Amino acid sequence: MMNNNNRKPQSSKDTRSKVNSGVNRKNESPQKRVQSAADKSVDSSGNLTEQLNIIVQDYLLRSNCIKTLEQFKIESQFATEQSNETEHIILGHFDRGERDKFFESWSRYIPISQRQDHDSWKLEFYIQIYFFIYPIHPLFKRKGQIDKYSINQLKTYLDTKGGDLSKTNEVLSFYALPYVKNPQTHPSFQHLFTHEWVSDLRIKLKEFIQSIYGSDQHGSVLKRLVLSKEGSTNNQQQIDQKRVIEMKQLQQENFELKKKNNQQIQALQELNHLAQKNLTEAQKKWFSLTGEMLKMQKEMLKYIESNKKIPEQVQQFKKKITSYDKFFSQNLEDLVNKSEDISLFNNITQPDHDLSEITNQQQINPVQQSIEEYIPLNYGKIIQLFTKSQNSVLIATVLQALRWRITRARSALERRSVVVAYQTHDLIGTHQRNIILAQHLMFKAAPVIQCQTLKLMNALASDYDGRTYLISNSQLIKLLIELIKKDQTDSIKRKNAIGTLQKLSLRKQSQIWMLDNDIIYVALTILQRKFNLSEYTYEYITALIMNLSLSSRGRDALSMNKELAFEVLFELIEYPNDQIRTFTNGTFYSMFSRRELRDYAYQLNIPQELPKLLSISEERFKKQIQYMIEQLESNEDDYEQSQLEEDNDVDDLEDDEECPVDDEDEDDLDNNEMVVGEELLKNEFALDNEQAEQQRQLMESIMQKELQQRSIFQEQLRDSQLEKMPIGQGPFIADSLAQINPNQKQVQPQAQAFVSRPKIPRTPPIQQYYQN
Repeated sequence: MMNNNNRKPQSSKDTRSKVNSGVNRKNESPQKRVQSAADKSVDSSGNLTEQLNIIVQDYLLRSNCIKTLEQFKIESQFATEQSNETEHIILGHFDRGERDKFFESWSRYIPISQRQDHDSWKLEFYIQIYFFIYPIHPLFKRKGQIDKYSINQLKTYLDTKGGDLSKTNEVLSFYALPYVKNPQTHPSFQHLFTHEWVSDLRIKLKEFIQSIYGSDQHGSVLKRLVLSKEGSTNNQQQIDQKRVIEMKQLQQENFELKKKNNQQIQALQELNHLAQKNLTEAQKKWFSLTGEMLKMQKEMLKYIESNKKIPEQVQQFKKKITSYDKFFSQNLEDLVNKSEDISLFNNITQPDHDLSEITNQQQINPVQQSIEEYIPLNYGKIIQLFTKSQNSVLIATVLQALRWRITRARSALERRSVVVAYQTHDLIGTHQRNIILAQHLMFKAAPVIQCQTLKLMNALASDYDGRTYLISNSQLIKLLIELIKKDQTDSIKRKNAIGTLQKLSLRKQSQIWMLDNDIIYVALTILQRKFNLSEYTYEYITALIMNLSLSSRGRDALSMNKELAFEVLFELIEYPNDQIRTFTNGTFYSMFSRRELRDYAYQLNIPQELPKLLSISEERFKKQIQYMIEQLESNEDDYEQSQLEEDNDVDDLEDDEECPVDDEDEDDLDNNEMVVGEELLKNEFALDNEQAEQQRQLMESIMQKELQQRSIFQEQLRDSQLEKMPIGQGPFIADSLAQINPNQKQVQPQAQAFVSRPKIPRTPPIQQYYQN
């Protein structure tokens, strides 16, 4: 406290006389005077600030701090006025949009301790947003624009202080604000440009200042000193009682923690046992695979030495080698990053390709173009090309290049960033307001454009975010079904439409829309007209039907078309393609859970035919057929329906598909003399440096948000899977179940053999042998 050196010093007697206000205290001791003043202040006045001022004055008087006492009396008169002045200064800068002056006053008048809690951080965050949009806010009628200085100031704040709030969902969307060109028209930010938002923020700021400088904050330390002796005896007794209660609570919590710790130790021991068992099983499978490859090499050498012409055997060798080549050419790090189980190589023993020349490396595995970081594109210009250009070959070539960005991506993360960019800019018009664009590209454009559009949709459907984008409008499902009904040939368009529908059927909502549009009848009709159907169509149609059969609504549709379903599907029960046969058996297993369909199967003598088929089938199909027989013999309706429905009632939250392989043989696009691929996109649709940087930062912000959400989900998924384990490896794959918890309800092996997670053969492996 400062001394006033310009004042004439007063005598101790004069000052004492003013303070005592005529009360004679000469005969009292200093301790008695202080006690008397304190008692009087507490008992006679309801104004705590006035009481404490009297106590402080009495203390300074007792200590003979005369000059300090005089200065204290002067400054205490202006304390309330000073708090009002601080509020006036800060709110004045706020109202006038003076950002730099505001935060200078903010740092000067607001104590650091008051700026450290979460609420004050959030208030400061919204104030930063307020000053950023102030020049263009309609309330202030400035009609200005946000300059680069303001943009840089906000970016700097978000990268430094604002980083602490980046995990809060409430403010996460604002991190993209500096990169949005016209925020006042953006749906996520329109509420910022209202009078209510500014008024609410100003009230919060005013209340925050008053909470710091309000009268209830004055003398809080002295208040405790004055009132500390009051009721001390009763308080001590209450404190003792409270401590006893807290000790009991701590003992109970300690007991609960020990109990949970023991449970976790037991669970970890069980998981360790299961992991060891799975590791041993994986090693056995790898050993078996190595032996099979060695056996095949010996057979090929024997064949070469004998020089006998057995083209069927040679073709089988080619298929197996192609499968092995495809599996081992995958990037191990990508598989680990996608949480792939690399021990599940069962499917690679199933031939995926039908090649005429094993030496043709392009047919075995298309050489992926080595692409550096994809450049940001002017998607508005691309969409304008789709709608206004008459050059159908150019449009088709651009669609091809856009698809290559997905199919030739070097990693799952790179593919995901491409798909998210297409989704953000609504590239092919699946959003409600742009569905006319999708309809134009699928039906009204030139055939070559229609073909490339469907191929792009099929590639998008192979990705989790791509499926989310495609099902954002139910009309797209309807358009795809109309297309496969309209096209009576096994064309490229229809095959890709079927492939897209099959992948979208991994979502529950998509299944509902498909069933509403009679997809079961349409699919069965295509199989009934089996002339010249490709293996691709067979695989994806049967996989689609099996996916739909896992739901009650799907089985309802199969019941309505039971004559056609049994006629078509029973012809495929001995089909030479293992995938098609597996999907067919899976569909029958689901159908046999319903009494009506079981009764119809008995009318067709299917129970008498299945044992005959069982005796001549391979081991893996014997298990499937045995489960089908047991299902037929059940007396319950929708037997174990809850087990099947539970697995099919959750959308495909994990994105574990392979990167789609490009089908170069079916492009049928006469653009050999044109610039194609990434070079075409760079020449025609590259953004300038500033726009490119803005789009790159916007996409990074969106991807970062998605990665955070997926990380949270994966943690939740892992926790939930600990309760649901053990789980199978897919339809007809799990041979046995390991029991983790003795008290856990054991899943029936029959149902387990047909579950669709976590590895879902519900989507056939990507094929290259499409036939026109």
